[in-house]
Parts: sequence; C-alpha cells; structure tokens
Amino acid sequence: MKKIIFLFFLFVFIPFSFLCAQQAKTGTVTIKGQVIDSLTLETLPYSTLRVIPANDPSSILQAIASDEKGNFSFTLNESGEYQVLADYIGKKQLIRSFTVGEEKMIDLGKLEMSDDNLLTEVTVTALKPLVKVDLDKITYNIQEDPESQTNNVLDMLRKVPLITVDGEENISLKGSENYKIYLNGKPSNMISNNPKEVLRSMPANTIKDIEIITDPGAKYDAEGVVGIINIITYTNTSMGGYTATLNAGADSRGGVYGGTYVMFKYGKIGFTGNYNYYNWKMPESTFGSTTENFVNNDNKYLFQDGVRKYKGDGQNGSGELSYEIDTLNLINVGFSRYVGSNKYTSNIFLESLNADRELQYSYRNRGLNNKNEYGGTNVNVDYQRTFSGVPDRLMTASYLYSYSPSNSRNENLITNEGENLPEYIELGQIKQWTDANTKEHTFQLDYTTPIKKYIRWKQG
Repeated sequence: MKKIIFLFFLFVFIPFSFLCAQQAKTGTVTIKGQVIDSLTLETLPYSTLRVIPANDPSSILQAIASDEKGNFSFTLNESGEYQVLADYIGKKQLIRSFTVGEEKMIDLGKLEMSDDNLLTEVTVTALKPLVKVDLDKITYNIQEDPESQTNNVLDMLRKVPLITVDGEENISLKGSENYKIYLNGKPSNMISNNPKEVLRSMPANTIKDIEIITDPGAKYDAEGVVGIINIITYTNTSMGGYTATLNAGADSRGGVYGGTYVMFKYGKIGFTGNYNYYNWKMPESTFGSTTENFVNNDNKYLFQDGVRKYKGDGQNGSGELSYEIDTLNLINVGFSRYVGSNKYTSNIFLESLNADRELQYSYRNRGLNNKNEYGGTNVNVDYQRTFSGVPDRLMTASYLYSYSPSNSRNENLITNEGENLPEYIELGQIKQWTDANTKEHTFQLDYTTPIKKYIRWKQG
C-alpha cells in the first residue's frame, strides 16, 4: 500500500508541481519603450521608471532611467501582471500595465506623459528621481535604486547614463576611455589604477550618488578628458561601524580573480581599503597578416602567420585613511600598490615576395621566454579646508609620490627557412631586456571661490 501511495505521489504530484513552476517561470523577457511629451511629442530624457507587481504596488522590483532620447529597456524572468510607473519633473505620473507570458520581447511603445497642472500645490512624496540633470553634470541617485542593496558599484555603473561597461568589465564614458574617476570630488589612486577590480569589490549600498561631470571646471584639473566619474560615499560623522565584502570569480578561459573590500568609520576617523588578485589566460591562437611595400618591388609583400599564447597574473592593494579635524578641516592619507606580470610564447613564419610574387627569403621567429613585469606605488596626503557661510569656497593642499618600475625580458630564436636572407636579419638566439622605473613628486595647492555677479539697472 505504501508503494502505491509513493508511486501516486511520484507520477502525479511532482509533474503537477513542475508544471506550476514552469507556468511561474519564463525565459528572460525584454521590455522596452520610449517616454515622450504628450503635446510636443518630444522625448523626455532621463525619466525615472519603476517596475512593480500589479498585485503589490508597494514592492519596487526595479528602478531604471531612460537614456538621453527617452528610450528604456529592462528584463524580467517571471510571468505575471506588472506595471511601469513613469515619473518626470513637471509631468503627471504615468502608469502602464503589461503582462509577461511566453514572448521574448514586449514593446510598450511610446509612453506619453502630460503636464502636471497642480504644480502650485505642495506635494510630499518619498519617490525621488533616479537621475538629476544640471548644466555641467548628471547625478544618478544610487540609493533610490533597489538593486543597490545587493549589487556592487561596477554593476550599478551599467545603469548610469553615458557610462558603458562591456563584457570584459571595461568602463567607458560617452564611448571613450579618456576620463577620470574621482572619489568624493578628489582624484582617487585607489580606484584609478585598477577601476574594475576595486569597483567590483565595493558594495553599492555604501554609495550615495554617482556624478557624471560632463564639463569639468578648472578645479578638477581634467583638461583633455571627456568627463569625470565622481563617486560620492556617505560621509556623515555620526555614522559608525564597518563593512567588509569578499568577491571571487572565474572566466571561460581559465582565469580567476578574488578580492576583499573593507570600510569602517569610528568617530572622526574613516578608512577604506581593498586587496585584489587576478590571473588571466589566453589560449593558443593563430594569426596572419600581409604588409605591402609601395617603394621596394623586390620585397613588395611580407606575409606572416603563426601561433601565440599569453598568461599573466597580478595583485593590487590600496587604502585611504581620513580624519575630520572639525566640520571645516579634513585630512586624507592614501596609498596604492600594484604588481603584475605576463608571459607569452610565439612561433611566427615570415616570407617576402617580390612584385611578381616570387619568393625572396623566409625565416622563422620563435618567442621562447618573453616576460613583462609592471607595477606602481603611490602615496598621497591631502588637506582640505572649507569655509562656513561660503559652501563653494574650497582650499586644498596635496602631495603625491609615485614610483613605477617597468621591466621586460625577451628571448627569441630566429632561423633561416630559405635562401638570400638579408644581412640585417640576425640569426640565432637574441636576448633583450630593460630595467626602468620612474619616480615623481607632485605638490599642488588649489583655491576656488565663487565670483559674485553684480548687475546694475539704469533707469531711463
């Protein structure tokens, strides 16, 4: 009898439960749309959109911002009834309902938002916009995004306007890698030297805002860059405690990484530090190329093909210690250290042809033991003075010591594979090495203050 009940449970209840689970779960569904003005039909850039379950309006699943053209896109992986709440300054909140089923793409079309005619009334709301746009910067409010409670800072950067993080976690601003990363309005060696490792280890719930400074002023000393990514942390002196996180991962090529991030605050003293290790590999790959010489017809074409393989590892650590003397004076001491190396081997065959594509000579170049070592050490001390009654007035005095060694060693074996090899191509084993380093001391004093504008009206 027990066996019969067990078989009944196995063949009836379990398939039924699996079917129910299949109905609740679905593949990744992409939902997209565009936010526009209902009268002018112009796009509304950086609108705030929140995704909620239709049966639980108090639960915010996601918060996203539309791009500069009002377009938005997000994904869901559970079927059901949902709503999108669109908010924009000066507009009435718009609610659009939709159902997630078995489709892979849902286009909500154009969300037309109308003007709010009740702007004269005082309205108190707990919902703040995700994105605030000023003349010279765009601010992303991290704490208004529910994903900040579980994600790291690198993950959150994927949602910030004008920032792109590719599949290898390389960060670009407005499509360029020519930018600077600041921490609380100051350059941060801790982040700049190894941005993706450090930002991956920083929990997003320790960050207040991320600013994209599109037009850096003179005080930022950022000439020639497309902008600044300024990460703003909580600096309230009444806060105390500590945060520690660990992270680890691996890629499909056999590389691994791991690290830790520590932050603590005790009274007027604060410390932020991290340590990361990474190991990467690039399996053996083939390549080929052709070079054409438009001056010399005797050696007009140079063909080369071969195989090469890379691997490397490295580690970095950094930290910043701050002491708030009082509400107007702040001292920061920072350090960073990173070391790494990469090794590669290669086997390349080269041949030269004349204009009639007749073989002139050929040889083989084997890379036996090629190794590059790199690293750097930075120590900085900063004193910052603000002024009561003038919030934009600031004086800073900074010192930075930087040391960067760069060593390399190359061993190649070149063998003749034909006839008429030119004399300038040296045969046999060739060794090359460099032993170099740079040291730099930087002293800097900055003082910024707002300039008042006086406008006199002449009475006629």
